[in-house]
Amino acid sequence: MMFLETERLYLIEWPLEVMERRLREDDFEAEVPVGGRTLRVHFPPEWPGDALGLFDGTIRQMRENPDYEPLGGAIVERASGEAVGGMSFRRHADQPGTMELGYGINPSHWNRGYATEMARAMVAWAREQPDAEHIVSECLTENLGSIRVLEKTGFHRTGERDDEEGRLITWEI
Repeated sequence: MMFLETERLYLIEWPLEVMERRLREDDFEAEVPVGGRTLRVHFPPEWPGDALGLFDGTIRQMRENPDYEPLGGAIVERASGEAVGGMSFRRHADQPGTMELGYGINPSHWNRGYATEMARAMVAWAREQPDAEHIVSECLTENLGSIRVLEKTGFHRTGERDDEEGRLITWEI
């Protein structure tokens, strides 16, 4: 199970029970086992943002395959114990060795440097994985916050492409 600590954050893997509970409840606290201890985390209504739409599929995968470990989870502010966002790595079946970083921070916690702190920790973790040859990411061309996060984390632009969400910048590190 993935568990990373930074100066201000805990990065914890998606606990199955928390995902299931979030589909039923908007605002709750849960005991989450991490790093050999239990952490009490507050999951506010704005968490996990757009990633909520992925929970059904992830829950199904975790139930069907007990060995399945999602490469992502909650970003928890250490000082408050509040889930302030989510992050993930997605492996590309058609591009072995490629891991795509995705993330989102709750709007109430924007502009605090949490995304950059998380991205640096996630990239460092990915570089230690034997099957990670390329680390990529994407963001909308108008998402200035994500552009700065990716630049500060060491990503460089590799191009642009159109998507149903709009025009995306592609990045690699």
